[in-house]
Amino acid sequence: MPALQAQLDLQSGILQAEEKGYSTAYSYFFEALENLSAIGEGVGGNEGWGNGGGRALEALKYMLLCEVMLNLTSPDLHGRFSYIVLS
Repeated sequence: MPALQAQLDLQSGILQAEEKGYSTAYSYFFEALENLSAIGEGVGGNEGWGNGGGRALEALKYMLLCEVMLNLTSPDLHGRFSYIVLS
């Protein structure tokens, strides 16, 4: 079920971003990324929902895009996301 929830969160984030709700979209993308990480599907890996790497990386890219659109920048991106990347 976490993979399905991650897919729903990713799609919800995309819809929110299209409506310029970048803060809400960021939250959805973060939830998708956490769910994928929790089931052992971190940012590294193969494409597709079976392996998760492609979707987790997609969620991370969308999160960073939302940060840019919200004019939020952080010098410590590595520290914030290292637990996900290392999963």
